[in-house]
Amino acid sequence: MRFRSLRSRLLVAIGTLVVALTGATLTYVGRLASQAVTERVSADLLKSRDTLVAAHEARYERLTLVARLLASFPDLLALFGTNDAATIRDFLTDYRERNAREELLLVLDQRGTVIARSDTFAPFVLPDAVSRWIEPAMAGRPVRGVVDVDGRAHHVVLVPAESGGMVFGFVAAAAPIDDRWAAALRDASGKEIVVLATAGLTGTTLAAGRAPWANAAAFGTADGTRPVDLGGERFEALGVADPHEPGLRVVALQSLDLALAPYRNIQFGLVLLGLVAVAAGVGAAFLLARSLTAPIEALSHATGEVAAGHFDVKLDVRGEDEMAALATAFNRMTDGLRERADMQKFVSQSTVEMIQRGPSTPETRAGSRQVITLLFSDIRGFTAFAERRPPEEAVAALNRYLTLQAELVQRFRGDVDKFMGDAVFAHFTGEDKALDAIRCAVEMHKAVRQAPLADATLPPLALGIGIVTGEVIVGSVGGADRLDYTAVGAPVNLAARLCAAAEPNETLLNDTTFEAVRGLVAAEAAPPITVKGFTDPVAPYRMRS
Repeated sequence: MRFRSLRSRLLVAIGTLVVALTGATLTYVGRLASQAVTERVSADLLKSRDTLVAAHEARYERLTLVARLLASFPDLLALFGTNDAATIRDFLTDYRERNAREELLLVLDQRGTVIARSDTFAPFVLPDAVSRWIEPAMAGRPVRGVVDVDGRAHHVVLVPAESGGMVFGFVAAAAPIDDRWAAALRDASGKEIVVLATAGLTGTTLAAGRAPWANAAAFGTADGTRPVDLGGERFEALGVADPHEPGLRVVALQSLDLALAPYRNIQFGLVLLGLVAVAAGVGAAFLLARSLTAPIEALSHATGEVAAGHFDVKLDVRGEDEMAALATAFNRMTDGLRERADMQKFVSQSTVEMIQRGPSTPETRAGSRQVITLLFSDIRGFTAFAERRPPEEAVAALNRYLTLQAELVQRFRGDVDKFMGDAVFAHFTGEDKALDAIRCAVEMHKAVRQAPLADATLPPLALGIGIVTGEVIVGSVGGADRLDYTAVGAPVNLAARLCAAAEPNETLLNDTTFEAVRGLVAAEAAPPITVKGFTDPVAPYRMRS
């Protein structure tokens, strides 16, 4: 095609150049996005390994608690001598019904023969009972593993039933490795889960027939992440072995295509901007096209920066034309996004959610009654440390310890209400709020103790923690111009008082919290204490870490 004017040839050349540059940018951005997402997903999967291992250990610990509690009952110890399978099974069944337990319970004699089981009268033989289970239990070692029960793999824990140094027999507690267990692992890790045993697939959160592996051998034992295609959707997969049964493998999966979706939207926006730039270049003179190209490229780059979470990006505003107005609007937008991101750091997540629900009303400001679990933690010895250190060093150490605690509160589905000096006030909701708070407290003690080992600049400190479950008023507190969305009530004061009374590396619980987790945690009754603001002495329960 011939062009009669230089302007026409220049416009075509500019249009072609813009198209080529836009295509190259999209290809480069797409390649970088794919690489970045793959690396992020792989890193996230590797981080989930510890979560999955911890979930297995937590399950074994729960089974151990159940088995030890059952093995300590005098009535059951007396039944060992009778060897009456029917009576022992009735005892097990009654225990499960009265305590709403779902575990499979087994009673074995001293030779490892199963006398009775809680679910059926059908006989059951524990494989390698003496060498694999009885002898380690008699040696005082934890006995854990995976056993096939009626065609279904189970996590099993065995403990001796003893009294006065005499072993009467053994009690085993088991839980099935099925889709429910896979769903629990998904909730803990945030990943899709496939559980593979030597015999085959035992549990999954994927749709039926979507798992590509028939058994653990088909997946293999190679460490690290690997790509997997599931029906046209790309995933990264990571295999994690059961800590007590290497033949059982948990596969965590995360979708690459889902993670790439936001970047696809950015690419689509860049395509539209490229088409606009081409149309402008064809419809305007060479200088006008050139003057439009630079701001468009700057806007494209700035959009990518904002999409990546960098809100400090600024566009230069030149002149008073439409491009200048667009740059001004973009700068106002990034200012607003940055202010919003910064403000969210100074309020709790519950406050953010309250604001997102809409304008406050007299009803919302009045608050609502809720039964929640409150956690107060205080850093012991920090004031003395701060007096001996420059303010900058003291604040840096404080922020590090507060960050450790805040991350653990978030991991255990809690919400940090506020920081008060070197103290943390958090609350937990949901069905397992008390157990979540206690687990969080245990991990907080551990994290604070171990922090100086990883960073020699941090001082060796300890925490005192108070945990209370009770009914509080949750709502907006303050004046017309300054509100604080928080929890108010006697349980809040009690949690703070228990925190103040706790020794270093100690957690004090109120009786309501302990009753909610009785049988699941190890705590001892502490002497009653007089608490300011409460008429009667409070009898807490103590946990040491």
